[in-house]
Amino acid sequence: MENYDIQKVDNAICGVFQFVDASSSASRATLPIITTKENLSELMRTLPKLRGKKKEYSDYWVLGIMGFDSKNLTDFDKKNIEVFYSKIQKYRADNNLSAYSAEQLSNLTLITSEKSEICKRVNCTSSGNRR
Repeated sequence: MENYDIQKVDNAICGVFQFVDASSSASRATLPIITTKENLSELMRTLPKLRGKKKEYSDYWVLGIMGFDSKNLTDFDKKNIEVFYSKIQKYRADNNLSAYSAEQLSNLTLITSEKSEICKRVNCTSSGNRR
């Protein structure tokens, strides 16, 4: 399953992409990723190519924030992250999946502006070459 959604906080728009590659097992591993809007666009193309391949995670949630700097989280970023975590929690509750607190999601989250860091974590490749 793939889903793209718009998240609007304080009249600014961010993108949220969800990619699920698993059966409805209640214990599916979830990886929230918070990154730039540009990295979000790239992940929307890359993650579906991982479908059916052996990987550590089966549920990927990506929040893309315009102008995001992972080394300097703003109040705006923090608000968006709270809304993002609420979406993940609601989805999991609505689909009878194991619940995560905001603190648990925070501990699972990869926060980076660097595409190479994301690719290390999700094992993405491009044209057969490792990024």
